[in-house]
Amino acid sequence: MNSTTRIALHNATITYRSKLLFSNFNLTVEAGEHWAITGENSRGNHELLQAMAGRYFVASGTVSFPFFD
Repeated sequence: MNSTTRIALHNATITYRSKLLFSNFNLTVEAGEHWAITGENSRGNHELLQAMAGRYFVASGTVSFPFFD
């Protein structure tokens, strides 16, 4: 990670109510980037945003928000 990293998920396995949502998921959002999350309803869009917001349990891997440091 560098000083412009805003959100980073590294090898994250994320669950919600004992349901596996993502396994070994990697994503890095840097300052100045613009992202669009698209897809059909019920295909994980909401879950991805909730995971990025830190609202779902990270069973393994890491989720970090360096801009808070």
